[in-house]
Amino acid sequence: AETGHRHLLAGDHRGLGRATACLLQQRGFHFATSHYAGRQSGYMGVALAWPSAIFSCEVVNTTCIGDDLQVPEFMNSNGPNGRGRNGLFSPWKLIQQLRQRWRRWRMGQSLRDIEDAVRLARRRYNRALFAHLSRPEAQGGRTDICIGTYHMPCLIGGAVERMAMALHARSVNQLAARHQSDAAMRTGRAGIPLVLAGDFNIKASDDSLLAAVKSGKLSEEFNDLIEAYNGRGRASSIEFQSAYATGPGGTGDEPEFTNNAWPSFIEEPFRETLDYIWYADGNPVST
Repeated sequence: AETGHRHLLAGDHRGLGRATACLLQQRGFHFATSHYAGRQSGYMGVALAWPSAIFSCEVVNTTCIGDDLQVPEFMNSNGPNGRGRNGLFSPWKLIQQLRQRWRRWRMGQSLRDIEDAVRLARRRYNRALFAHLSRPEAQGGRTDICIGTYHMPCLIGGAVERMAMALHARSVNQLAARHQSDAAMRTGRAGIPLVLAGDFNIKASDDSLLAAVKSGKLSEEFNDLIEAYNGRGRASSIEFQSAYATGPGGTGDEPEFTNNAWPSFIEEPFRETLDYIWYADGNPVST
């Protein structure tokens, strides 16, 4: 769940956190939350809750996606001097640096846009929250599941903003894969079902950004970004499916809208799908 506290308890996010936790505990739920914004945005954050009588919590992890992002090599380089991080000269390192300098010159403005996009993505404090839960079975053994939630930055603009969102989208997918892999190592079993839900601020018609969330890979729209990273930023990813589109009775499409708003500063109502429930390695119903 995405949590915003602007209209509650006069912005006292600590008091609201305690009140919400107590309310859920009375209803038999465990509550985990992570806030990342200030008073101006209503102390926005993310939260997870699960029935404590059914599930035991093995691990809870929260990650600031901006802090988790890698930076392209050219943004760390002061110039081709043939020296690596250890300070020692290497002909191969010099060749790499010269290639990077040539690539930077050839890409020109697009590379400057990439620098701006990376800096913008790293400045955003949006966090992902994951939990590894387990449930004992009557016949022995146990069932494990990973759950997560994320709130994507709402960046409206041009190429720079879209690249920043693509970096966040790819990173949250890779983070989910890492969390699932860690759960597999703890249990000794691969393929633990994972569910990721949240406000991704991506329209259902935006195939490029959705692909980054669903597969952890960047589409052709972001070829300059792929080239600038030159292999950096690659990590294990996960293949997500939409629980709404592919579940029982699903039409293969997302809902008509999940957001229906008409702020005073726009002329027409905003009706789009921005929120999604993704799953991997499991049936959406049994999961």
